[in-house]
Amino acid sequence: MNNKRAFYISIIFCFLISIKSLYSSSLNEECLTRTQIEILIEEILNEKRISRYLHADLSSRSPLKIKCNEYIKVSYNITYKSKKILITKNEIYDDLIDIRFKGIECENSEIVLFFDFISKIEGVGILGKANKKNNQWHIEILKEVLI
Repeated sequence: MNNKRAFYISIIFCFLISIKSLYSSSLNEECLTRTQIEILIEEILNEKRISRYLHADLSSRSPLKIKCNEYIKVSYNITYKSKKILITKNEIYDDLIDIRFKGIECENSEIVLFFDFISKIEGVGILGKANKKNNQWHIEILKEVLI
């Protein structure tokens, strides 16, 4: 019960940050390119506290499936352990992963954003922060809860 409450508080926190970012910069899509998103998703998936939930070695989980959204498009070329990921709008998959970006802030060549990683089949929600500085993404896990 407390884990769910903490997760929802985290979601509300990210929502408030994203409202702030909408006012502080104009939709920030210009600073987050397709290539940067593709690399960022791969970095997120390779983070050890996230990768332990992927089980990409299981045939039932291959290929990995990520839900399409406003930042992650079906046409994107994202891989995990050299295998192409299926990005889909179709929600019929039990192992569909949902990754959402929030609170995107861009200043010069630095990008900071928060993300939610949700895996229903694993019953986990993760709140993280991604920071691109000196052309390198750094991923930090802020909260991990069972859902």
